Amino acid sequence: MTLRSKPSAVIKRSIVISGHKTSVSLEDPFWVGLKACAAAGHQTLSTYIGAIDIDRKVSNLSSTLRLHVLAQATAERDALLETQSKGSRLLPRPDEASLHTGNGFRTA
Repeated sequence: MTLRSKPSAVIKRSIVISGHKTSVSLEDPFWVGLKACAAAGHQTLSTYIGAIDIDRKVSNLSSTLRLHVLAQATAERDALLETQSKGSRLLPRPDEASLHTGNGFRTA
């Protein structure tokens, strides 16, 4: 009987930061998140990761990058919730879904 292992969701990627080549092991959603953060800041991915690398507090760069993407997503969520709570809501709250009709008007 042969045991088959599941393919790893973690992918090792090579990148040059601060002039030296290194590798990070990240799942695709974290890699996509890093690329989106870099693009939003009009930076290359290498420059963006280099800035994170300079400020990192733990020895593992891959872990630092995961925590960074998580912090960015959390900050975006919190900003959206704050905007919603101030009355200029961008999206209906789940409890209000039943108040909306298909024609875009609220019913009470």
